[in-house]
Amino acid sequence: MSYNIMQTNNYRSVLMGLAALGLLASGCRKKDDPVIVDPPPTQKEVHINFVNFAGNDSLKLNTTTYTNSANEQFTVSIFNYYISNVRLIAATGNDYVEKESYHLVKEGINGSRHFHLEDVPQGDYKAISFVIGVDSAKNVSGAQAGALDASNGMFWDWNTGYIMAKMEGSSNASTTSTKTFKYHTGGFKGENNVLRTVQLDFPVPISVKGEMSGDVAIKADLLKWFGPETISIATVNTVMMPGADAVKLANNYSKMFSIIKATTTNE
Repeated sequence: MSYNIMQTNNYRSVLMGLAALGLLASGCRKKDDPVIVDPPPTQKEVHINFVNFAGNDSLKLNTTTYTNSANEQFTVSIFNYYISNVRLIAATGNDYVEKESYHLVKEGINGSRHFHLEDVPQGDYKAISFVIGVDSAKNVSGAQAGALDASNGMFWDWNTGYIMAKMEGSSNASTTSTKTFKYHTGGFKGENNVLRTVQLDFPVPISVKGEMSGDVAIKADLLKWFGPETISIATVNTVMMPGADAVKLANNYSKMFSIIKATTTNE
């Protein structure tokens, strides 16, 4: 009888020992790593697209004939302009200002008409503003790179600086022997300053929040170069230096931009 009791006690001891080992093992088992969920990004991109027109028609270089406000027919071979100092105007709070903001839009080079505004803080934005041309600081800073590289054909010298906008083409109205016209607008000093700031309001504010980003398309209508201050190819066929005609052209083309679309997209 005592043998059976001893045997039973030994059995119980073994069971208790196994249970204790099981508890110890479960306590030492490595816990699963917690699942880390990345927070939504606090900064996004806004896509900017410039689309060049002549009136209601998409601009086509060299092949299509257009009519200006002086009833002169012409074709266009070159159409370039600088967009700089880009700013998104916030509905509330702080505006977004692009750093090193210089873009050269060149018709015929598709990639030049599209750029991204990077690291845009989350928020609602009601408008965009920009300068047509290159600010005075860069005009006197010597050789530049990228969009400001002199090899782009948009620079005179460090006294007169950058060509802010350029249009060239052909017209029977021109009095030159080659029946061409050339409008190169430049000048950043005093009464010859052709820098112009444009602000375009969005029909509806764009939201840059969570997974949402912005997509903006801007129309540039080159017919605006010829009015409201009348520019006739017959009387003004060459502008190649700062002066009154360049200022008149700048006053006109500062009105050539309008919003095609400003939408919020889900990336």
